[in-house]
Amino acid sequence: RLVPGSVRSEWVGEGDARVLRVTAAAAVREGGDFRLDVLAAGAPLPDGSRPGLAWAELTETLAAGPGELSADLPAALLGDGPLHIDVRLLGLSRPGVAGRVALDVVR
Repeated sequence: RLVPGSVRSEWVGEGDARVLRVTAAAAVREGGDFRLDVLAAGAPLPDGSRPGLAWAELTETLAAGPGELSADLPAALLGDGPLHIDVRLLGLSRPGVAGRVALDVVR
């Protein structure tokens, strides 16, 4: 599962190498393969929907216990407005959602 309050984001790098790095801590009961999905959406449109801007994933084998995962979203794909980030930890060895957190990123 995702550890409550552990999901964070930070801008890293400069120029074309600038990324939004999203990091999350996991508490793993049984080791196996997991995937961290990070989806970025822009500001809400009048109908309430949000345009998708970028997506990143990281697949990793984690042992039982604490672990940390991070994925980078290229800043060039994210535009200039506010961002809504959806972070999901998925179990691949034993399929299912192991955690989901949403956060808003202000520039």
